[in-house]
Amino acid sequence: KPSFISYDIDSDQFIVGTYSRCGNKVGIHVDSKNCYSQPNNKLVWFDKDNVSLDSPMPCGHYFSEMQGATSARVGKNTVIWVSSSYGGVGSSHLHMITTNILDSSACPDVDLSSSNSVATHRFLPGLEDLHIEQTGNGRYLWSLTEFGTRMVFATAINDLLVP
Repeated sequence: KPSFISYDIDSDQFIVGTYSRCGNKVGIHVDSKNCYSQPNNKLVWFDKDNVSLDSPMPCGHYFSEMQGATSARVGKNTVIWVSSSYGGVGSSHLHMITTNILDSSACPDVDLSSSNSVATHRFLPGLEDLHIEQTGNGRYLWSLTEFGTRMVFATAINDLLVP
């Protein structure tokens, strides 16, 4: 079932994702091959003018405990950012997936086990919704946390890119 919605300003598409729990530690998000293969970890991109129950097909498998996702073009690629968190104890993960340019007729080509296409940044517990803002000074990824000292913050996309 849907858990969040965001928008890709470059492809002019909405992104909807699911939340599916994985792992056995309460309050801690887990990244593992077992969690990547869960059938309910899905993202779907769809054109804002073409929303129906039959189209498009969801793309999977992604990360467990997804709380938010967004995507944008960076150079010759598309970068997908996915926030994953569970509870207020362990750190959250901001997964950054570099893939082919999004095409509304196909799912992004993603190998979650490849360190060449996936990088992970650690954040405070409870990392949630993601949104990209375009300003005159560049692009910023906005997010918020839902535990402890609750925050709304922005990070320059260039600061998140892995060389």
